[in-house]
Amino acid sequence: VREGRLFVTEVRRGTPALDAGLNVDDEILAINGFRVAPSALDDRLARYRPGTKLEVLMSRREKLETLSITATAKPRESWKLEVDPAAPEMTKARRAAWLRSH
Repeated sequence: VREGRLFVTEVRRGTPALDAGLNVDDEILAINGFRVAPSALDDRLARYRPGTKLEVLMSRREKLETLSITATAKPRESWKLEVDPAAPEMTKARRAAWLRSH
């Protein structure tokens, strides 16, 4: 969100958004004919089931474009934490102290 407007900040590989041509810094104006305020984006997207075709009106460098994007389920995010065996002793000591405290 910049100046009260909704801009794309990330487009993940392998997503319908990327396949449709959505890019970082594109401004999202409307979805299926309804204007989208930044505060209402999640509510607007929650209305559509996976597989639903969405017509996304966006602006790229002041040029209006409509993209057809198929809605999908929100991907699950996961992280993997690994211990660095080459970590300095001070780091190992801090990690050990943190683990003892939790």
